[in-house]
Amino acid sequence: MKPSRPDQDDRAPRATRARPRGRPKSELSLIGTLSAEVDADGEAMHQTVYAALRRAQMAGRFAPAQGLVIRTLASEFGTSPMPVREALRRLVAENALEQADNRTIRVPAISLGRLADLRRCRTMIEGAAAEWAVAATGRTHLEELTAINEAVREASREGDVESLLEHNQRFHFRLYGLAGSPVLMSAIESLWLQAGPYLNYLRPTLLRGGMLDHHTGILEAMAAEDPGSAAAALRADIEEAADFTASVLS
Repeated sequence: MKPSRPDQDDRAPRATRARPRGRPKSELSLIGTLSAEVDADGEAMHQTVYAALRRAQMAGRFAPAQGLVIRTLASEFGTSPMPVREALRRLVAENALEQADNRTIRVPAISLGRLADLRRCRTMIEGAAAEWAVAATGRTHLEELTAINEAVREASREGDVESLLEHNQRFHFRLYGLAGSPVLMSAIESLWLQAGPYLNYLRPTLLRGGMLDHHTGILEAMAAEDPGSAAAALRADIEEAADFTASVLS
């Protein structure tokens, strides 16, 4: 997935609405997004908050090095600070967030070294998931994945970054789920949590490039029931995005 290089002036993510007076700029990505994702389905509030924050991190909602303020998040979710504090603690334990010396919880900063490490791990693990998925199911789920990919393309045509990222994640995780390995899925989720800050950095560029270049290759490999080619297309998807990210960071 390779977005085009942004101009220097438009690398900053675009806020979805004007910043209320007195609200710290670092919290902009939360306003009007997280509260809408909380489902009143009977699960404990701390689990609901944790799940929503986890999805947000995977989708690149949080900026690199952004501090997360417990009181602000609690207000956004309409709950007390305790469920938010517990959710953030769990995300720190998963290496999705980090706790600074002053006890502030923040999104990890980005670096070329960290990007290279994530690239190596993602190509190996997610490539294996794609290979196992096609080996296990062949073309059985080709129509389903093609429909999800078309939703990604439609979001790109309409200029809807949030929808594009949502459906792109659905495409990848539906594919990985077909591998039938809960252990592998857990590892992939951890990698996506750690890759979130890099995705946030590139959000302004995602609608202006060939983000879906390798999805077609994955679908073609599935149609041909070719596990090796599916893995190769998946690895190329990750590597091209990592190469581009590195060029922007350099």
